[in-house]
Amino acid sequence: MTERPTVVSGVLAVVAGVAGTVAVAQTTPLRLAVAVAGAGLVVFTLGVVAARSRSRGLGILVALTGLAGAGGGTAYGATVASEQLHLAVVAPGLVGTFLAALGVAPLRGSGSRRFTKIACWLVFLGPVLSAGMEYGSAVQVLTATVAAALVWDLGENSVSLGRQVGRDARTFWNETVHGFGALLMGGVAAGAVYVSQGYSVGSSSLEAVVFLLVSVVLLVVFLHR
Repeated sequence: MTERPTVVSGVLAVVAGVAGTVAVAQTTPLRLAVAVAGAGLVVFTLGVVAARSRSRGLGILVALTGLAGAGGGTAYGATVASEQLHLAVVAPGLVGTFLAALGVAPLRGSGSRRFTKIACWLVFLGPVLSAGMEYGSAVQVLTATVAAALVWDLGENSVSLGRQVGRDARTFWNETVHGFGALLMGGVAAGAVYVSQGYSVGSSSLEAVVFLLVSVVLLVVFLHR
């Protein structure tokens, strides 16, 4: 049995990291740059998976191409950011997404739950900074927060499932249902928070939303240590 992270959940975890980081980017050029860098990290993930299976040479080439794309997107983002603080908001998410990729597509070993957990917190730092600097809307903060939770949930599922049944087992539908369920639960939770903040009598500031979301994320991480 090949004890490596499963592919579907692993790739979706990286995609979630990209989505969460794009959500807090403040300008269209910066969103494009983050999307390009994120696409490069997805390609890198697929390349590492291929390199550790039967297509070592091709996989290495694909992984290097992905890294080049990620580096190019990051460099482009540094040139188009209208403020340095805009870069500070998206930088943790990009680093976190890279760690998520290493966690679910390890160069050696059977994956890393620690990397996926750290990746979750780094992606989550984006909406926290965005709200604290009053850059992002409530929708952006909520979207990025759900994405951060998905990074952890999907990454954890990829590593755990790979260790339990092996990557070669047929887990496509299991992973698809799990991913859809996680997305649905995250969407419902975010919608409930958005509605409750919209109709609350007290302060409806983004700080209140972030405080509540921090509490939720802390609880989730604690329960699934």
